[in-house]
Amino acid sequence: MKEKVIIDEIVEANESTLPTLVNFQNGELKEVNEDKMQFHAIKYKDNTKGVMVKVNDDVYHGPFTENEHMQNFICIRNKETNKMRLIPIKQAMVNNQVYNELERKRIAQLPAEVSRLHMLKEFGGRKASRFVTSRENMKVNIDMVKDDLDATVNDSKIEQDDPNDSTSNVLVTQYDIIRPKFNAEATKQEQIYDVHDVVPEELLERLEDEAKAVFDADVSDLPINSVYILNLVKKLKESPISNQSILHIKLLVYMDCLLNFIKSRARSMKNVELSQISEKVENHVRSNFVNPNGTSFLRTVLGTEKSICYYIVLALLTSEKYEVDMKILLQDLCVPKAKIVKLAHLVNARVKVGSDRLCLYLPKNMPELKTRKRKSL
Repeated sequence: MKEKVIIDEIVEANESTLPTLVNFQNGELKEVNEDKMQFHAIKYKDNTKGVMVKVNDDVYHGPFTENEHMQNFICIRNKETNKMRLIPIKQAMVNNQVYNELERKRIAQLPAEVSRLHMLKEFGGRKASRFVTSRENMKVNIDMVKDDLDATVNDSKIEQDDPNDSTSNVLVTQYDIIRPKFNAEATKQEQIYDVHDVVPEELLERLEDEAKAVFDADVSDLPINSVYILNLVKKLKESPISNQSILHIKLLVYMDCLLNFIKSRARSMKNVELSQISEKVENHVRSNFVNPNGTSFLRTVLGTEKSICYYIVLALLTSEKYEVDMKILLQDLCVPKAKIVKLAHLVNARVKVGSDRLCLYLPKNMPELKTRKRKSL
């Protein structure tokens, strides 16, 4: 703009009618339908004023950011008269409600011993770091011990029951904890699993934008490490976009998050990034596959086995003939073959005779699982 602009009017600040510029912490807001967005002025318990933005099912809120030494304005220019108005605005930094809930659950203060070990690990030398690592490995999580103890008690009860009483109901209850719901009376493969029993329908509906973005993006640019999942996405992109292809992409995004959870070596999953595509999927996996009794999002053997079962089911549902190469599962999951075979058996899948293909079978045709009565397979 070569010619000078004349400031014709400076609007006086009125606290009740000032427009607000909202900044989103830890990311940015994508284009959404205005009908699905709500904006509210709020007041916290300490009388601090702020804003709340509701987008679909996500809630963001935060206080106004005020600076007594500076005032912000937005400029509105009239192209015909080349005059400009200055309007004062307020600003607010908001973040997702999920982060606020995690912050409230955080332990207020660490014990002195834990703090001392943390300082040694951060600022000590090699010997100090090895010493702290050794001490941490010797520590036992109380929740994990409680789970193992409960499992031992349940197994003892089963063995002490009347021999004439069937224990299958108890075993099925234990297995149902780690496998998706299925139709035991199914007569066709497509009747065994309802996809909404594996991934909730409500979550799938909220992944519409992410799925379309994945479909439109170049496969080489997708933040997915699994070659198997990338090849499935590439194959879907070879055909015109459809409701079925979008559904499969949503399931593949969920599989990618599950795979990162399975392969992670972190004990606490609170701050571990599980998906670079969807924060919604990451939050769902974190809340459904970690220790539900703890506040530090610790992973357990049971949670890992559950995630493997769900991954196998999704791999079968996204395949062409309800079967997947066992070599691919071994490469992606980094889990012993014997364990994959046993967990696959729980979800009505077994290896075809004379091949390495893991295939989905009707529940009535599955042989009885022969395993010792214990929590971990």
